[in-house]
Amino acid sequence: MNFLSFFILIFKKNLSPNFFLFFVMMSIVFLLLLSFTLNIMDLTINANTAVKKYQFTKLEKSSGDIQTILLGDSSGGNSVVASYFEKYSGKRTESFYLTGSYGIIGSYGILKKVYSKNNQLKNVIIIHTQDIWSRSFPIEASIQLQNYSSAIKEIGINQYLGYFFNFKEISWHLKYFLKEKKIKNVFHDDYIIQDQKKYSNRKLIYNNNFTLNNIKINYDKISELDLLQDFCINKRLNCIFVHGPLHEDYAKNSKLFSKIFEKEILPKFRIQYLENIFSYPNYMMGDTMEHVDPNFKETVTKNYYDLLKDKLI
Repeated sequence: MNFLSFFILIFKKNLSPNFFLFFVMMSIVFLLLLSFTLNIMDLTINANTAVKKYQFTKLEKSSGDIQTILLGDSSGGNSVVASYFEKYSGKRTESFYLTGSYGIIGSYGILKKVYSKNNQLKNVIIIHTQDIWSRSFPIEASIQLQNYSSAIKEIGINQYLGYFFNFKEISWHLKYFLKEKKIKNVFHDDYIIQDQKKYSNRKLIYNNNFTLNNIKINYDKISELDLLQDFCINKRLNCIFVHGPLHEDYAKNSKLFSKIFEKEILPKFRIQYLENIFSYPNYMMGDTMEHVDPNFKETVTKNYYDLLKDKLI
């Protein structure tokens, strides 16, 4: 039974093959246009979009006198706070953390935007969690954070168009509107608020099997790192790459990954890289093994400042 026969059987309609083909083509066009429209609307249906919009709004309102910026993913956003860092350093500081989904190229894209508005920018602190090295190239970050010509140059025209005409947009929006638990578009200490379930309150229980040793490095990340490094070097910025914090048991269980990183990734760095990995006990950790409990953000910010202070200009 072909698809036309199946359609006739289900809907009890006798259709000519030409009309059926026209119907199918129009349906595809409608779905493509719906996908494109939903994409362009950029509704806040996940934490990634909420954080991006928040940081873009901050960037638009920034005064142009920023000396130090903090970039990276949620491991930084949930650990190192710009206001505390500014207090310790005496340098005008802002944070523009995204999420891990935006990858290193997300930090690169934000850096370009901040640099274009701040002629006093000197220090760029990039904080990423260690498992960032296992993630694929984030096409959406390249498109959302750059102009179309730069994005097409990096990912190609096919992937560029595929991003805007992605049928998955429809299912993503349907899932969001049908689920009971909506995105908490609430920010505290300059980052999206954490979940109520945390390691610190024992509503999350650490599993001793958790480890980074089983993840595989995605070498697309080298190309992302190179874009970031080239910009830092060409603009003569003081860029410093550091790891985000970890649950201390998670860190202890991931020694093998650290050795692989030292062998495979460390030689690729051309900007300053600090190998220190801050790890904290269970009572200091928040809603993931890379997020510090908000009550300890000032303490952790001071730890990072002490590590970085001699490198700042």
